[in-house]
Amino acid sequence: MRDLVAEHGQERLLGEEARSTGDPQVVLRTVAAARPGGELAALLERALTEEEMRAAAVARPTPYADPLVQTLAATGRRLAVTTNNSARAAELYLTGRRLAPYFSGHIHGRGRTPGCSNRIPTACTAPWSPPERDPSAL
Repeated sequence: MRDLVAEHGQERLLGEEARSTGDPQVVLRTVAAARPGGELAALLERALTEEEMRAAAVARPTPYADPLVQTLAATGRRLAVTTNNSARAAELYLTGRRLAPYFSGHIHGRGRTPGCSNRIPTACTAPWSPPERDPSAL
């Protein structure tokens, strides 16, 4: 990511953290903050998404995550994914695990403003009440 910034002669946009980090998202956020909507940020976003897509194709699952998703869906829970990675990469991963249908299109990734993926998608929220417990089981 830093090489792409350098190829475009924009190293001055990178602060100390972006110059020294191993996190490509820091570089992307730094450039996007310095030049909102700029072509360099869009180029970095595409490059990072391509890398995430390659990683998603070979990623190993977290132990027991697949049955957890299936169980939550089977018990009527509405599921969503919010990630700081590309939504395309998350969907590719979930499709490969045959889990994408459980999320009903609610896969939310890094958006036009990198770093803002931590906002909870309101389309997925619903009032929740705990399941009733059998008093004799207490």
